[in-house]
Amino acid sequence: MAMLGTLAFLAFWIWGCIKLRSLLPAGMIWDLLTFAVGGTLWGLPLIPLFRWAERPPKG
Repeated sequence: MAMLGTLAFLAFWIWGCIKLRSLLPAGMIWDLLTFAVGGTLWGLPLIPLFRWAERPPKG
């Protein structure tokens, strides 16, 4: 279940980065900033999902 959640989130995250990049002015620095920040920060929103997936099974 966590794998599907991660894949769905990453698809949305990548789409969001691409959409955000299309709203900014053209330039290589904007490419670098958008995709470097997006590529670095993707893990932060997934931390709760990873913790949930790593917990021991009940019972």
